[in-house]
Amino acid sequence: MSNETFTDYDDDLILEKEQTFRRNVKLIFCFIYGILFVLGTIGNGIVIVMICNVMSSINKNRLRHGKLSGITTSNTNHVFIYVLGLSIVDLLVNGFLVQLCANCIGMEKV
Repeated sequence: MSNETFTDYDDDLILEKEQTFRRNVKLIFCFIYGILFVLGTIGNGIVIVMICNVMSSINKNRLRHGKLSGITTSNTNHVFIYVLGLSIVDLLVNGFLVQLCANCIGMEKV
């Protein structure tokens, strides 16, 4: 009978250590997701604002002077719109990091 009590105690200890380890891993991932959310939101927000400012200044210069000196607007507009689209989509994906972090904390079993 004493063997059963030792194995039960060992099993409980191992289970408690495993749960503590899993909780710590969840908290580490949540912290990483939080950092990625903040940096991604700030970075993509800056890219979106800068591209909108550059595109509006190009359009203002084109309206004032009729043409830009040395820059073909068709090529630059395509690149700016492409990068703007990527940044907007990445900003939307960043929004799901918050939900992923909340799910990571709220999960009982991994």
